[in-house]
Amino acid sequence: MGKSGKPDMMKESLVFTYLYPRLDANVSTGINHLLKSPWCVHPKTGKICVPIDSTRPDDFKVSQVPTLTQVINELGGCLSMKEDGESITPPCIEPYMATFRTFLKKCEDKRIKELQKANKSK
Repeated sequence: MGKSGKPDMMKESLVFTYLYPRLDANVSTGINHLLKSPWCVHPKTGKICVPIDSTRPDDFKVSQVPTLTQVINELGGCLSMKEDGESITPPCIEPYMATFRTFLKKCEDKRIKELQKANKSK
């Protein structure tokens, strides 16, 4: 508080300037900054942006995140085994796909409940 009993605008301005989350224009416009989306590939490391299990965040190990090269190598082996047109998920991606499927299932369940509630209220 300032001398007049009102909030010190200088202090609030500093806090706002240095601590408030800021948007980076390049994140929204540059193709190399799309790391918010699952399955994007980091341009320098080749690591794939994977979903993290929010119930077990401490289990996530960045050193174990699959790379594009690893996926390509695994897909090469899978393609030689399957020829029936079935969708192929490389083994290194499967744990993250399971997390993603769980997330999608929760979203679907929530949406179904919302629709059921809306139908009951009609």
